[in-house]
Amino acid sequence: MVVARNVWLLVVLVVSTEAEKYKTRSTERNEWWERHKDDEGGPPAPTTPGAGTGAVYAATGSDYLLMARASARRLRSSQFRIFTNELCTFPQCVHVSVNNSRVVKISAIMASPFEYSLFLDTDTAPCRDLDGLFELVGPMLRHYDAMLALGRHAMKYDADYRQAGRPPAFGTLNTGVIFYRKSTTHRLWRRWLDAYVGRGFKKFYNDQPDLMLVLWDEIFKRDLKLYVLGPHWNMKKWRDDYMTALKPSCCPPKSGILIDHGCQGLDDDHLSVTTVTH
Repeated sequence: MVVARNVWLLVVLVVSTEAEKYKTRSTERNEWWERHKDDEGGPPAPTTPGAGTGAVYAATGSDYLLMARASARRLRSSQFRIFTNELCTFPQCVHVSVNNSRVVKISAIMASPFEYSLFLDTDTAPCRDLDGLFELVGPMLRHYDAMLALGRHAMKYDADYRQAGRPPAFGTLNTGVIFYRKSTTHRLWRRWLDAYVGRGFKKFYNDQPDLMLVLWDEIFKRDLKLYVLGPHWNMKKWRDDYMTALKPSCCPPKSGILIDHGCQGLDDDHLSVTTVTH
C-alpha cells in the first residue's frame, strides 16, 4: 500500500511539473509575440521553440477534418488552426465556405495567423511535437522564406515544365509539408492560387505543378529563398522505396522520420482525439 501510494504521488508530481512547464512556455510565446509583432519586416526568426510559431491544416469534408485533428493531436500544442468547410466547434477551427480542397489549402496557407508557420496535409503524422519540430528548423528561418521536401516522383510533370521555360532539373516539391515565413511569402501563395484557379482546376490533377512554376519565377527573378528538406521531413511516396525496411505504422522507432506521410494508423487516432485548449 505504501509503495502504491508513493508511486501515485510521484505520478501526480510529474504531471503537475509538466503542466507548469507548458504554462510557462505558453506565457513566453505570448510575450515574445507582443514584443515583435510590429517590427519592421515582421518578427525575427524564433530563437526558442514556440515563439510566434504554429501549424496550419486545410480539411474539406468530415473525414479529412477527423484526420486533421488526429494529426494535430501529435503536435501536443494548441498552436494550430484547421481551415474547414465542415461544422466544427473547437477553438482552433476556422470555417470557410469554399468546397474545392486545393483552393482551401492555398487559402489556409495564406491566412495563417502565425508568422512562422508549418502547413501539414491532413494525412501527415508529426513524429515530434510542434516545439521539437521548430527547434530543428528555427535557425534556418533566419535565412530561408520557405522549406519543402523533394517529391519522390520529382520529374512527373517534366514536359509541362519545359514548355513553361523551367529547367527539368528543378524537380517537384511535395506540398504536404511546408515551413514558411508568412510576411515574406504572401506574394508566392497569391500567385500560386491565381495560377491554379486560372487553369480552371483542370490542366493538372493537383496543385503542385502550378506552385513549381511560380517558385521558379520567384526564386530567380524576385530572390525568394527556398530550402529543400530531406525525405525524413515528408515521407510521402518515399515509403514505396523503403517499405521493406520500415514498418507501415506511423513514425516507426529508430527510423529517423520527423514527419511521416501516408502511413498506416493515423486514421485510427481520431477515435481517441482530445483537443488541447490551454
